[in-house]
Amino acid sequence: MATLQGVLELHSETGTEGGRWAFQDAAHISLEPASAVFGHGEAVYDPATGRLGRAIKAQRPDGSRAASIEPGAVIYVEVEWTDHTTDTRLMSDLLTECWSHDGLHVLKNGNQLTIYDPGDITQVLWSGTIQLQPYEPFTQHAYGFWIRTDQLGVDRQTWARWFLDHYPAQLTDD
Repeated sequence: MATLQGVLELHSETGTEGGRWAFQDAAHISLEPASAVFGHGEAVYDPATGRLGRAIKAQRPDGSRAASIEPGAVIYVEVEWTDHTTDTRLMSDLLTECWSHDGLHVLKNGNQLTIYDPGDITQVLWSGTIQLQPYEPFTQHAYGFWIRTDQLGVDRQTWARWFLDHYPAQLTDD
């Protein structure tokens, strides 16, 4: 059995088939120069200050939305930092997380999972054995996303929020 540290994720291959509760191993997350930040909650890191945050808006100097990004484009990114302050940075000054599929673990019954408070990772929010209740495709959703299973004994919206917001976690996988 391996015990891994990482973050939670609602994983969906195409975004249309319904998500699966998953875990991304931190050993397979790297920080790379930002090349495409669109302001959809992407995790960003400012190496000049050491701050972590989420991109909430990306725009060009003329104020238009950055829907596509050409090489060398000047893009301003509004960031909400983990201390809940916001400010704007040049995209070229930020790093973003890059996740490798090698670190993706779709949760299955019998996995042991511990979920931590992102504001204080010493605080355990939930810990237990994964027991998933399966559903037919396209019959259940959480926050507008199709889901394929629920974790028994945990409120669906609470569980989904932990995964959509990429809460820190520990997974014991066999």
